[in-house]
Amino acid sequence: MSVDEKSIEERQFELDAELRRREMVLKEIDSSRTGLTTAQASVAGAVLALLSGIAGAAVTAWSTQTVEADKSVNALQIKKTEVEGNLALEASKQTAAEKLERKKFETSLILEAIKTPSRADAIRNLKFFVAAGFVADDEGRIKGLSDESLPSIGPPSVFGSTSSSDRDPLHLHPELRNKIAVLLQNLKAEGLQFEIGDGFRSPTVQLAFFAEGRLDDGPRITNAKPWSGMHNFGLAADLVQIKDGKPYWGPDVSGYKRMHALAKELGLKLQEAPFADMPHVELDNVSISDLRAGKYPAGGDISWAKHLAWTIQNWTKVVSAIQAWGPDLPNAPTPPSASN
Repeated sequence: MSVDEKSIEERQFELDAELRRREMVLKEIDSSRTGLTTAQASVAGAVLALLSGIAGAAVTAWSTQTVEADKSVNALQIKKTEVEGNLALEASKQTAAEKLERKKFETSLILEAIKTPSRADAIRNLKFFVAAGFVADDEGRIKGLSDESLPSIGPPSVFGSTSSSDRDPLHLHPELRNKIAVLLQNLKAEGLQFEIGDGFRSPTVQLAFFAEGRLDDGPRITNAKPWSGMHNFGLAADLVQIKDGKPYWGPDVSGYKRMHALAKELGLKLQEAPFADMPHVELDNVSISDLRAGKYPAGGDISWAKHLAWTIQNWTKVVSAIQAWGPDLPNAPTPPSASN
Protein backbone atom coordinates (compact mmCIF):
# COMPACT_ATOMS: atom_id res chain seq x y z
CA MET A 1 0.00 0.00 0.00
CA SER A 2 1.44 3.38 -0.88
CA VAL A 3 1.83 6.28 1.51
CA ASP A 4 -0.89 8.21 -0.31
CA GLU A 5 -3.44 5.37 -0.04
CA LYS A 6 -2.66 4.97 3.71
CA SER A 7 -3.12 8.63 4.28
CA ILE A 8 -6.55 8.49 2.65
CA GLU A 9 -7.70 5.60 4.84
CA GLU A 10 -6.48 7.26 7.97
CA ARG A 11 -8.24 10.46 7.01
CA GLN A 12 -11.53 8.56 6.38
CA PHE A 13 -11.26 6.80 9.79
CA GLU A 14 -10.73 10.14 11.52
CA LEU A 15 -13.79 11.61 9.80
CA ASP A 16 -16.00 8.65 10.85
CA ALA A 17 -14.84 9.00 14.47
CA GLU A 18 -15.61 12.69 14.43
CA LEU A 19 -19.12 11.99 13.11
CA ARG A 20 -19.79 9.47 15.90
CA ARG A 21 -18.59 11.92 18.52
CA ARG A 22 -20.86 14.65 17.21
CA GLU A 23 -23.88 12.27 17.15
CA MET A 24 -23.26 11.43 20.83
CA VAL A 25 -23.07 15.13 21.66
CA LEU A 26 -26.37 15.76 19.86
CA LYS A 27 -28.04 12.92 21.75
CA GLU A 28 -26.84 14.27 25.07
CA ILE A 29 -28.14 17.71 24.13
CA ASP A 30 -31.60 16.22 23.22
CA SER A 31 -31.67 14.24 26.44
CA SER A 32 -30.91 17.33 28.52
CA ARG A 33 -33.73 19.21 26.81
CA THR A 34 -36.33 16.47 27.48
CA GLY A 35 -35.01 15.68 30.93
CA LEU A 36 -34.29 12.07 29.95
CA THR A 37 -31.07 10.21 30.17
CA THR A 38 -30.03 7.86 27.44
CA ALA A 39 -31.32 4.90 29.44
CA GLN A 40 -34.57 6.70 30.13
CA ALA A 41 -34.95 7.46 26.47
CA SER A 42 -34.56 3.78 25.69
CA VAL A 43 -37.24 2.91 28.24
CA ALA A 44 -39.54 5.58 26.82
CA GLY A 45 -39.05 4.15 23.39
CA ALA A 46 -40.03 0.72 24.64
CA VAL A 47 -43.16 2.15 26.29
CA LEU A 48 -44.09 3.93 23.11
CA ALA A 49 -43.67 0.73 21.18
CA LEU A 50 -45.92 -1.07 23.69
CA LEU A 51 -48.56 1.65 23.43
CA SER A 52 -48.38 1.48 19.67
CA GLY A 53 -49.02 -2.28 19.85
CA ILE A 54 -52.01 -1.81 22.14
CA ALA A 55 -53.41 0.87 19.87
CA GLY A 56 -52.93 -1.37 16.84
CA ALA A 57 -54.71 -4.22 18.60
CA ALA A 58 -57.60 -1.89 19.45
CA VAL A 59 -57.84 -0.73 15.87
CA THR A 60 -57.82 -4.34 14.68
CA ALA A 61 -60.55 -5.29 17.17
CA TRP A 62 -62.68 -2.31 16.07
CA SER A 63 -62.20 -3.23 12.43
CA THR A 64 -63.27 -6.82 13.17
CA GLN A 65 -66.41 -5.61 14.95
CA THR A 66 -67.22 -3.35 12.01
CA VAL A 67 -66.88 -6.23 9.55
CA GLU A 68 -69.16 -8.46 11.67
CA ALA A 69 -71.69 -5.63 11.96
CA ASP A 70 -71.62 -5.21 8.19
CA LYS A 71 -72.22 -8.94 7.79
CA SER A 72 -75.27 -8.74 10.08
CA VAL A 73 -76.63 -5.77 8.16
CA ASN A 74 -76.14 -7.63 4.88
CA ALA A 75 -77.88 -10.73 6.24
CA LEU A 76 -80.83 -8.62 7.38
CA GLN A 77 -80.96 -6.92 4.00
CA ILE A 78 -81.00 -10.31 2.23
CA LYS A 79 -83.80 -11.53 4.51
CA LYS A 80 -85.77 -8.34 3.90
CA THR A 81 -85.35 -8.75 0.15
CA GLU A 82 -86.51 -12.38 0.39
CA VAL A 83 -89.61 -11.43 2.38
CA GLU A 84 -90.44 -8.59 0.02
CA GLY A 85 -90.02 -10.97 -2.95
CA ASN A 86 -92.38 -13.51 -1.38
CA LEU A 87 -94.94 -10.79 -0.69
CA ALA A 88 -94.69 -9.56 -4.28
CA LEU A 89 -95.11 -13.13 -5.58
CA GLU A 90 -98.20 -13.70 -3.45
CA ALA A 91 -99.62 -10.36 -4.55
CA SER A 92 -99.01 -11.34 -8.18
CA LYS A 93 -100.77 -14.68 -7.63
CA GLN A 94 -103.71 -12.92 -6.01
CA THR A 95 -103.94 -10.44 -8.89
CA ALA A 96 -103.85 -13.27 -11.44
CA ALA A 97 -106.56 -15.16 -9.55
CA GLU A 98 -108.75 -12.06 -9.43
CA LYS A 99 -108.27 -11.49 -13.17
CA LEU A 100 -109.19 -15.13 -13.87
CA GLU A 101 -112.36 -14.85 -11.80
CA ARG A 102 -113.20 -11.61 -13.59
CA LYS A 103 -112.78 -13.32 -16.97
CA LYS A 104 -115.01 -16.19 -15.83
CA PHE A 105 -117.64 -13.67 -14.71
CA GLU A 106 -117.46 -11.77 -18.00
CA THR A 107 -117.66 -15.00 -20.01
CA SER A 108 -120.78 -16.08 -18.12
CA LEU A 109 -122.34 -12.67 -18.80
CA ILE A 110 -121.56 -12.94 -22.51
CA LEU A 111 -123.06 -16.44 -22.69
CA GLU A 112 -126.19 -15.26 -20.88
CA ALA A 113 -126.40 -12.18 -23.11
CA ILE A 114 -126.47 -14.21 -26.33
CA LYS A 115 -128.61 -17.08 -25.00
CA THR A 116 -131.76 -16.00 -26.77
CA PRO A 117 -133.53 -17.09 -29.97
CA SER A 118 -133.58 -13.47 -31.06
CA ARG A 119 -130.31 -12.28 -32.54
CA ALA A 120 -131.43 -8.69 -32.08
CA ASP A 121 -131.89 -9.31 -28.35
CA ALA A 122 -128.51 -11.04 -28.14
CA ILE A 123 -126.75 -8.07 -29.73
CA ARG A 124 -128.61 -5.56 -27.56
CA ASN A 125 -127.82 -7.52 -24.37
CA LEU A 126 -124.14 -7.82 -25.19
CA LYS A 127 -123.81 -4.14 -26.05
CA PHE A 128 -125.51 -3.23 -22.74
CA PHE A 129 -123.05 -5.30 -20.69
CA VAL A 130 -120.13 -3.66 -22.50
CA ALA A 131 -121.52 -0.13 -22.15
CA ALA A 132 -122.28 -0.68 -18.44
CA GLY A 133 -118.75 -1.88 -17.78
CA PHE A 134 -119.73 -5.41 -16.76
CA VAL A 135 -117.69 -6.76 -19.68
CA ALA A 136 -114.26 -5.17 -20.13
CA ASP A 137 -113.49 -3.84 -23.58
CA ASP A 138 -110.52 -1.55 -22.93
CA GLU A 139 -109.18 -1.87 -26.47
CA GLY A 140 -112.61 -1.40 -28.05
CA ARG A 141 -112.54 -4.73 -29.89
CA ILE A 142 -116.16 -5.63 -29.09
CA LYS A 143 -117.37 -2.13 -29.92
CA GLY A 144 -115.48 -2.32 -33.19
CA LEU A 145 -117.31 -5.46 -34.34
CA SER A 146 -120.23 -5.15 -36.71
CA ASP A 147 -123.58 -6.55 -35.62
CA GLU A 148 -123.10 -9.41 -38.08
CA SER A 149 -119.88 -10.40 -36.33
CA LEU A 150 -121.38 -10.53 -32.82
CA PRO A 151 -122.28 -14.02 -31.53
CA SER A 152 -125.70 -15.42 -30.61
CA ILE A 153 -126.91 -18.80 -29.44
CA GLY A 154 -130.34 -20.07 -28.60
CA PRO A 155 -131.54 -21.98 -25.54
CA PRO A 156 -131.69 -25.80 -25.59
CA SER A 157 -134.02 -26.78 -28.43
CA VAL A 158 -137.30 -28.57 -27.84
CA PHE A 159 -136.34 -30.79 -30.77
CA GLY A 160 -133.66 -32.54 -28.71
CA SER A 161 -130.07 -33.34 -29.65
CA THR A 162 -130.65 -36.50 -31.74
CA SER A 163 -132.32 -34.81 -34.70
CA SER A 164 -130.39 -34.60 -37.99
CA SER A 165 -131.57 -31.01 -38.43
CA ASP A 166 -129.10 -28.14 -38.30
CA ARG A 167 -130.65 -25.32 -36.28
CA ASP A 168 -127.54 -23.17 -35.94
CA PRO A 169 -128.46 -19.68 -37.22
CA LEU A 170 -124.78 -18.96 -37.95
CA HIS A 171 -124.95 -21.51 -40.78
CA LEU A 172 -127.62 -19.42 -42.50
CA HIS A 173 -126.87 -16.53 -44.84
CA PRO A 174 -126.77 -13.37 -42.67
CA GLU A 175 -129.62 -11.69 -44.59
CA LEU A 176 -131.91 -14.63 -43.87
CA ARG A 177 -130.54 -14.98 -40.33
CA ASN A 178 -131.29 -11.38 -39.44
CA LYS A 179 -134.76 -11.41 -40.99
CA ILE A 180 -135.63 -14.58 -39.08
CA ALA A 181 -134.41 -12.98 -35.84
CA VAL A 182 -136.73 -10.01 -36.42
CA LEU A 183 -139.58 -12.35 -37.41
CA LEU A 184 -139.22 -14.45 -34.25
CA GLN A 185 -139.12 -11.29 -32.13
CA ASN A 186 -142.28 -9.94 -33.78
CA LEU A 187 -144.07 -13.26 -33.25
CA LYS A 188 -142.98 -13.28 -29.61
CA ALA A 189 -144.43 -9.79 -29.14
CA GLU A 190 -147.79 -11.23 -30.24
CA GLY A 191 -147.53 -14.16 -27.84
CA LEU A 192 -146.48 -16.71 -30.48
CA GLN A 193 -143.37 -18.82 -29.92
CA PHE A 194 -141.52 -20.18 -32.94
CA GLU A 195 -138.12 -21.80 -33.28
CA ILE A 196 -135.85 -22.80 -36.15
CA GLY A 197 -136.73 -26.46 -36.60
CA ASP A 198 -134.43 -26.95 -39.57
CA GLY A 199 -132.01 -24.50 -41.15
CA PHE A 200 -128.98 -25.41 -43.20
CA ARG A 201 -129.40 -28.92 -44.60
CA SER A 202 -126.38 -30.84 -45.83
CA PRO A 203 -126.65 -32.64 -49.17
CA THR A 204 -126.14 -35.93 -47.34
CA VAL A 205 -129.21 -35.32 -45.19
CA GLN A 206 -131.08 -34.04 -48.24
CA LEU A 207 -130.30 -37.31 -50.03
CA ALA A 208 -131.58 -39.29 -47.06
CA PHE A 209 -134.80 -37.24 -47.07
CA PHE A 210 -135.19 -37.77 -50.80
CA ALA A 211 -134.79 -41.52 -50.31
CA GLU A 212 -137.72 -41.58 -47.85
CA GLY A 213 -140.68 -43.23 -49.59
CA ARG A 214 -138.55 -44.18 -52.57
CA LEU A 215 -136.36 -46.84 -51.04
CA ASP A 216 -139.02 -47.98 -48.57
CA ASP A 217 -142.81 -48.06 -48.26
CA GLY A 218 -143.05 -44.86 -46.19
CA PRO A 219 -144.39 -41.51 -47.39
CA ARG A 220 -142.27 -39.23 -49.49
CA ILE A 221 -141.20 -36.13 -47.61
CA THR A 222 -139.42 -34.13 -50.32
CA ASN A 223 -138.98 -33.95 -54.06
CA ALA A 224 -135.66 -32.11 -53.82
CA LYS A 225 -132.45 -33.97 -54.51
CA PRO A 226 -129.13 -32.77 -53.06
CA TRP A 227 -128.24 -29.21 -54.10
CA SER A 228 -131.77 -28.68 -55.42
CA GLY A 229 -133.21 -26.77 -52.47
CA MET A 230 -132.51 -23.51 -50.67
CA HIS A 231 -131.82 -25.37 -47.42
CA ASN A 232 -128.66 -26.85 -48.99
CA PHE A 233 -127.20 -23.35 -49.37
CA GLY A 234 -128.27 -21.93 -46.01
CA LEU A 235 -130.91 -19.75 -47.68
CA ALA A 236 -134.03 -21.36 -46.19
CA ALA A 237 -135.31 -22.42 -42.78
CA ASP A 238 -138.33 -24.16 -41.29
CA LEU A 239 -139.90 -22.22 -38.42
CA VAL A 240 -141.90 -24.44 -36.09
CA GLN A 241 -144.50 -23.22 -33.63
CA ILE A 242 -143.97 -24.24 -30.01
CA LYS A 243 -146.85 -24.89 -27.62
CA ASP A 244 -146.49 -26.24 -24.10
CA GLY A 245 -142.79 -26.74 -24.75
CA LYS A 246 -143.35 -29.01 -27.77
CA PRO A 247 -143.47 -28.58 -31.57
CA TYR A 248 -147.05 -27.92 -32.67
CA TRP A 249 -148.32 -28.84 -36.13
CA GLY A 250 -152.08 -28.32 -35.83
CA PRO A 251 -154.94 -28.73 -36.28
CA ASP A 252 -155.04 -25.01 -35.42
CA VAL A 253 -152.75 -23.40 -38.01
CA SER A 254 -153.59 -19.80 -37.20
CA GLY A 255 -150.12 -19.32 -35.70
CA TYR A 256 -148.49 -20.45 -38.95
CA LYS A 257 -150.73 -18.18 -40.97
CA ARG A 258 -149.70 -15.25 -38.80
CA MET A 259 -146.06 -16.23 -39.24
CA HIS A 260 -146.56 -16.25 -43.02
CA ALA A 261 -148.03 -12.75 -42.97
CA LEU A 262 -145.19 -11.31 -40.90
CA ALA A 263 -142.60 -13.14 -43.04
CA LYS A 264 -143.97 -11.57 -46.21
CA GLU A 265 -143.72 -8.13 -44.60
CA LEU A 266 -139.98 -8.77 -44.16
CA GLY A 267 -139.59 -9.79 -47.80
CA LEU A 268 -139.24 -13.52 -47.16
CA LYS A 269 -140.58 -16.03 -49.63
CA LEU A 270 -142.94 -18.87 -48.70
CA GLN A 271 -143.20 -22.25 -50.39
CA GLU A 272 -146.03 -22.25 -52.90
CA ALA A 273 -148.59 -25.00 -53.61
CA PRO A 274 -148.77 -27.83 -54.55
CA PHE A 275 -145.74 -28.47 -52.32
CA ALA A 276 -146.75 -26.01 -49.60
CA ASP A 277 -144.65 -26.46 -46.48
CA MET A 278 -146.12 -24.45 -43.59
CA PRO A 279 -142.87 -23.82 -41.63
CA HIS A 280 -140.75 -23.02 -44.70
CA VAL A 281 -139.35 -19.51 -45.36
CA GLU A 282 -136.50 -18.55 -47.70
CA LEU A 283 -134.75 -15.60 -49.31
CA ASP A 284 -136.50 -14.22 -52.36
CA ASN A 285 -135.04 -13.47 -55.79
CA VAL A 286 -132.53 -16.32 -55.68
CA SER A 287 -132.38 -19.17 -58.19
CA ILE A 288 -130.98 -22.66 -57.74
CA SER A 289 -129.22 -22.44 -61.12
CA ASP A 290 -127.30 -19.36 -59.97
CA LEU A 291 -126.39 -20.99 -56.68
CA ARG A 292 -125.11 -24.15 -58.37
CA ALA A 293 -123.02 -21.92 -60.63
CA GLY A 294 -121.45 -20.28 -57.58
CA LYS A 295 -123.45 -17.05 -57.78
CA TYR A 296 -124.49 -16.31 -54.20
CA PRO A 297 -126.43 -13.43 -52.64
CA ALA A 298 -124.36 -10.46 -51.55
CA GLY A 299 -123.62 -9.80 -47.91
CA GLY A 300 -122.44 -13.26 -46.88
CA ASP A 301 -120.26 -13.52 -43.77
CA ILE A 302 -117.50 -15.90 -42.78
CA SER A 303 -119.61 -18.20 -40.58
CA TRP A 304 -122.03 -18.94 -43.43
CA ALA A 305 -119.41 -19.04 -46.21
CA LYS A 306 -116.96 -21.23 -44.31
CA HIS A 307 -119.63 -23.79 -43.39
CA LEU A 308 -121.00 -23.93 -46.94
CA ALA A 309 -117.50 -24.28 -48.42
CA TRP A 310 -116.68 -27.14 -46.06
CA THR A 311 -119.96 -28.88 -46.93
CA ILE A 312 -119.27 -28.60 -50.67
CA GLN A 313 -115.74 -30.00 -50.27
CA ASN A 314 -116.94 -32.84 -48.06
CA TRP A 315 -119.74 -33.76 -50.48
CA THR A 316 -117.29 -33.79 -53.39
CA LYS A 317 -115.04 -36.23 -51.54
CA VAL A 318 -117.96 -38.49 -50.57
CA VAL A 319 -119.30 -38.65 -54.14
CA SER A 320 -115.81 -39.34 -55.51
CA ALA A 321 -115.32 -42.13 -52.97
CA ILE A 322 -118.68 -43.73 -53.81
CA GLN A 323 -117.95 -43.57 -57.52
CA ALA A 324 -114.51 -45.09 -57.04
CA TRP A 325 -115.22 -47.70 -54.39
CA GLY A 326 -119.01 -48.03 -54.41
CA PRO A 327 -119.19 -51.80 -54.87
CA ASP A 328 -116.50 -52.31 -52.23
CA LEU A 329 -117.98 -50.08 -49.56
CA PRO A 330 -119.27 -51.97 -46.49
CA ASN A 331 -122.91 -51.99 -45.47
CA ALA A 332 -123.92 -49.77 -42.60
CA PRO A 333 -123.84 -51.38 -39.13
CA THR A 334 -126.94 -52.00 -37.03
CA PRO A 335 -127.74 -48.83 -35.04
CA PRO A 336 -127.59 -49.07 -31.23
CA SER A 337 -130.74 -49.32 -29.16
CA ALA A 338 -131.83 -46.50 -26.85
CA SER A 339 -130.52 -48.49 -23.86
CA ASN A 340 -126.90 -48.54 -25.17
